[in-house]
Amino acid sequence: MCLGADRFRPPGIVPSNATLAAVRALYERTAPDPQTYARRIERSRTVAKGTPFASTTTIRDGDYRIATTLEGATYETGRSDGRRWRRTPAGAVRIVASDVQGDDLDRWPVATLGFSFDDCTVLGETRAPDPAYVLEDRAPGDVPHWLYVDAATGEIRREVTRDGSRVVSFAFTDFRPATGPRRAYAWHVDGAGGPADVTVDDVSTAPIEASAVALPTNVATFHLQDERTSRLPTSFGRRNRIFVDVLVDGKKTQFILDTGTTQMLIDGGAAHRLGLHESLDHATVHRFVVGPIESDDVPFLTVGNVAGAGDGILGFEFFSGYVVHVDYERGFVEIIPHRTFLPPPGAHSIPISYAEGIPLAAGRIGAIAGNRFALDTGSIDLVLPSYLADTDGRGVPIPGSSGAESTIRYLEGPITIRKHVVPFQLGSIDFGPSDAFVERQTPESIDIPLDAIVGTRFLQALDLYFDYDDGTLYAKPF
Repeated sequence: MCLGADRFRPPGIVPSNATLAAVRALYERTAPDPQTYARRIERSRTVAKGTPFASTTTIRDGDYRIATTLEGATYETGRSDGRRWRRTPAGAVRIVASDVQGDDLDRWPVATLGFSFDDCTVLGETRAPDPAYVLEDRAPGDVPHWLYVDAATGEIRREVTRDGSRVVSFAFTDFRPATGPRRAYAWHVDGAGGPADVTVDDVSTAPIEASAVALPTNVATFHLQDERTSRLPTSFGRRNRIFVDVLVDGKKTQFILDTGTTQMLIDGGAAHRLGLHESLDHATVHRFVVGPIESDDVPFLTVGNVAGAGDGILGFEFFSGYVVHVDYERGFVEIIPHRTFLPPPGAHSIPISYAEGIPLAAGRIGAIAGNRFALDTGSIDLVLPSYLADTDGRGVPIPGSSGAESTIRYLEGPITIRKHVVPFQLGSIDFGPSDAFVERQTPESIDIPLDAIVGTRFLQALDLYFDYDDGTLYAKPF
């Protein structure tokens, strides 16, 4: 996980005198009729890395749900009331706002799903391969998109998006009439995740109920064998990273326990060694056991390198549905059924949002307050963007004295940082003057809407109870 200011822009764009109103009018001359086309069902085929798979897209006004079947498992992604979300085949649901790890099954262009001109600005124009106006779409809670509107026809011929360091482009073809005007019935995907080709086989306009595109209910993936508080088979490594012994289809291996990862990850090489069948960077473990916790047919996202994290990472889907107790002083982790949990006496009660798959708390850097401090057992230090959003949403520079530059490497890529000393408070717990690493903005910086990442250097001073059901963290200083 990393954070920063997104300064990326597609190459080849020059300034333009075009106004947003003029580009919108040009686009609307060829766009499908919004009255009849805003509610529809589309069925499409995708071929990626030699693997074909089918998807069904349900669209209702500005919301949508896409169900994709891969190797017999159904993955879903959608947008409900402006919030993007993902659902695993096992039923774990999270809002997509802080996650930039990317997913090859979630590479869908907003040009076909719908976007709002209210979220767009005219970035400029390009002459190659054809003259086009470039709209920059920065909808709240979404990654940035750049839409290339053909200057002659008004059709969107190309789209570029950036999810963390993952840049993906879409080239639209096969424009046909759709309720009057024309739309693309095929597109080529390139960039992160490799090439893919999508063909829309069927589009049907029909009444769509709100429930068809509503945010699904989260379902816990893992289950305790006897529903009693149980300790996990863990060991605490360097700088208190937590390693967990697991069984993958009966084979022993070790994963890291990481509250700052929004999903279940496995190293691609480890997946091969453990005999898993990988398809489009996904693999299914038919029997997954962690001490007293077990589950069948658990989906994992395979990644190229999880160096230092064993063979994989236990993220949000593993914690959901329980109270997770991390005792750094005595070196153990236990899982507590919510119905039997009693908050520890004398602990600080800190409100937490778990909806995005990571614990987000309120915190302060001196007089500057933020509500998106991510508590990350997989990270080490206190890492800050170069600014912190105050209660009015304005950027406030981070105070403190800077030191020499260095680099931190995350799954999403490296970031450049400088060491500062800042007054740090998490919820009602005051850590006083603290070492923090503040990102130095560069053209390669990526954009994650977090105020800070709080790692084990600070978490290890606390006895922690993550209550995923009630949205609370109980923290007791040692």
